[in-house]
Formats: sequence, C-alpha cells, structure tokens
Amino acid sequence: MYDAEYTWNYVPAFRSLWLDGRLSANANLYQLDWKDQQVASQLSRSELDSETVNSGESRVRGFDVELAYQMTPEWSGFAGIGISDTEFTEFEIVPPDITYELSGRAFADAPDSTANFGVTYRGDQGIVFNANANYQGEAQAVVNPYVSNLSEDDPRYDPETDARWVVNLRGSYEWDNFGTYLIVTNVFDEEYIVQPDAGGYSTTLGQPRLTMLRVEANF
Repeated sequence: MYDAEYTWNYVPAFRSLWLDGRLSANANLYQLDWKDQQVASQLSRSELDSETVNSGESRVRGFDVELAYQMTPEWSGFAGIGISDTEFTEFEIVPPDITYELSGRAFADAPDSTANFGVTYRGDQGIVFNANANYQGEAQAVVNPYVSNLSEDDPRYDPETDARWVVNLRGSYEWDNFGTYLIVTNVFDEEYIVQPDAGGYSTTLGQPRLTMLRVEANF
C-alpha cells in the first residue's frame, strides 16, 4: 500500500496577442512542491514486476515560452522552448538488508530542456503541409535499485537518456469525402537511446524513420 500524494503549485503566467492577433506570445514560470510523490519502483528484472512507493519530498521548477504566428492566410508557424529542473529532495527505498538513498536524483524520463518549432501550409484546394522538429535534452533514466547492485562510481549508476532532435513531415490532400495523407516521422533517421543499460535493463533505442501512406473515406 502507498499513501496519497500532495502538491503545491505556483505558476505565474503571461499571455499576449500582437499584430492584430496574428502573433501570440505566452510564457509560464512554475514551481511544484511535491509531498509523498507516488513513484513506480521495479522489484526484479521483469518490467511487469513493480510496486508504487512514496518518495517523501520532491520538487519541479522551470519555465516555458511559446510563440505562434499566422504569417499569411496560408502559412503559419510556431516555436517553443522549455527548461525544467526536477529533484527528489527526500527519497529512500528500504528493501531487506539494505537502504537505497535516492535523494538528489532527477525524475526518470524528465528532460532538462525541450524545444519545438514548425510551419504549416493550408491551401485553398485541400492541400496541407506541415514540417516540425522537436528536441529533448538529456534525462535521468529508470534505474532498478533492487537488482542493479552498482556502486556510485559505476557509470551505469546514474544513466541518462540521449539528447536528440527529431524532424517530422506530413502532407495531405483532402477533397469531398476522401483524403490521402503521407506522414514521415524521424525524417533523418536519428539514432538515440531512450533507456540505457542500468544494471538490470536492456538498452532501448528511439523509433527509427517511419513512412506511412493513409487513405480515408467518409460516408
């Protein structure tokens, strides 16, 4: 059994419209103080063998900024960046015979920085095109303290996922009740690690380039 979790959230925000509403600029500054955060913890090498524990105390602080611009009736664009700092300020796991002190660690799968931008074209004849790119910085990987048996000097003790840029394309043509869609994700076939070997897990890579052609009909 695990306890309920509680948070205090502080979020000053800025919202604005410029150029007769064609440009929007928004920003958020935030801090979240977490008590008894519920965290999934592995019990063995099996991903299905886990339990939920309470971390004690933790916090999140950071900011994000986003812009959206309608350049012409057909063309629009967007861009955004975010910086986030996560930390368990009080976190111990106490299995039999040993205590794992995890205070000071960042949250798993919480990148320290993110960014995204893209452009979209919408024509009068049903043609739509979008190109976008997104970035994720390094993040603390999931660690299984019950089976890792690693010292703090081992490079796998605090493994991190890779920072990466991923570019995606989407084109479509729609008419009457029909539509065709060409979608390409990870256009440049970027190779990156989303879960490194952490003394109990195998290494997991990000999705490679994927091209899809979809046809839809509505009746």
